[in-house]
Amino acid sequence: MACVCVGCHNLIGFHVMQEHESPRSAFELIFSRWITAPKLIIYDNTCNLDIFCRTREPAYFKDTLIVVDRLHYKSHHGCSPIYDMDLYQSLRGVNSQAVEQLWSQLRFNTTRMGYMSQVNFFL
Repeated sequence: MACVCVGCHNLIGFHVMQEHESPRSAFELIFSRWITAPKLIIYDNTCNLDIFCRTREPAYFKDTLIVVDRLHYKSHHGCSPIYDMDLYQSLRGVNSQAVEQLWSQLRFNTTRMGYMSQVNFFL
């Protein structure tokens, strides 16, 4: 699981998952890496991540806006509209697909990466 800066599109952190992706994975990545929670989190399963985070660490996430990326929000029927990033004027120009674009650039290396040692993989 990766974190990408929405401003510069650089990879700023990642988490090696032992199980499938879940709100717990995203929570652990964020909570274990930042002393203060980020002001903005864009995630495809935000409706569940928001509940997970605010139930476990409400003070830590009190100033964090958590929204669904534009691609995935279209399929979020029944979710609260507060998760629609297009409702926020300040997010209109934000590229919500930065992580997906990073992975598409790295995808051609997946076979080679599978044969690397963990040290080389991380480098």
